[in-house]
Amino acid sequence: MSLNKVLYVGQAVADYLIESIDENIERYSSGGFQDLAGQGNWEIATNITYDPAPLRDLDPDRTAEAEINNSVLVWRSLKNLTPSLATENRIWIRFTHLECLGFCQKRWLEGKAGEALTKAIRTHYFADTRTRWRDDNAISRLWWNYWIAQRLMPEDPEKALSGIFRSTDMRQSTVERPGLFIRPAISAGILRTFARDEWVLAREERWRKFMTELNKVGAGKVFEAMKESEIDQLMSKCLDRAKSAFAA
Repeated sequence: MSLNKVLYVGQAVADYLIESIDENIERYSSGGFQDLAGQGNWEIATNITYDPAPLRDLDPDRTAEAEINNSVLVWRSLKNLTPSLATENRIWIRFTHLECLGFCQKRWLEGKAGEALTKAIRTHYFADTRTRWRDDNAISRLWWNYWIAQRLMPEDPEKALSGIFRSTDMRQSTVERPGLFIRPAISAGILRTFARDEWVLAREERWRKFMTELNKVGAGKVFEAMKESEIDQLMSKCLDRAKSAFAA
């Protein structure tokens, strides 16, 4: 296995790119940034190494399976990153504009033009806010998918990925809701419920109903003070109520 240093771009490069999307639209659409990378400060080295091989297998398909597999690949490649470094815009700019440009183009830009193309670039090629590095950037969101899954279910992160990250809507209903993202006791309980009974995952309206019941039953509960068994019992109650609603 050949390891490389994780590189990042200089702040002047980052500022230029975010301000010059229209000027570089052809580079984003079909070309590349190798010419610019040879002229500016694009290769500032960290003391962190990564394995570039898994990144070559990233799948641009817009499916839940691809999202899950890509999250595993990015983690295998960049598992040495710390959460602090994983919020660094200039690291993710480097990956989206150079090492992973082909994947980013196919995954996020194909079929887009005009304002939609510009918006997609601004959203998925930069990581200068929390929502962008956690939820939007083409590569960093995959790293954070796995990090969150590992935090919630350390014994089996890939099972967690298969649960919460199997669809965009499910990710938005869990990870992207601040109340759940910062409360792992709740999220871990949800994952254990999904693992015990896949009824809730078979159709989106089922887990939406489950989440509605959780909001009702869990209102005012201090999950952090509850035992795991108590949380599981509460989740089972929510699941039973969701099933009853569909049986009626």
